[in-house]
Amino acid sequence: MITKGKTYKLDNEYLKCYGVSGLGIGVFQVCDKNGVIKPPRKAKNGFIIDHGTRLVFSRIDELIEV
Repeated sequence: MITKGKTYKLDNEYLKCYGVSGLGIGVFQVCDKNGVIKPPRKAKNGFIIDHGTRLVFSRIDELIEV
């Protein structure tokens, strides 16, 4: 079961859960191994290219708790 506030690993990315909907969709932020959330990635022109938010639905069973 996915728990809010815990850190998980999926596809060589560490993800911190900050919400689970009633439909089983987990909302995660990209973080480091210690659970510290990484800031959004920006391009050289200043536009954000990756907000760091991930939605996980069909692969919930592949998440590994760290």
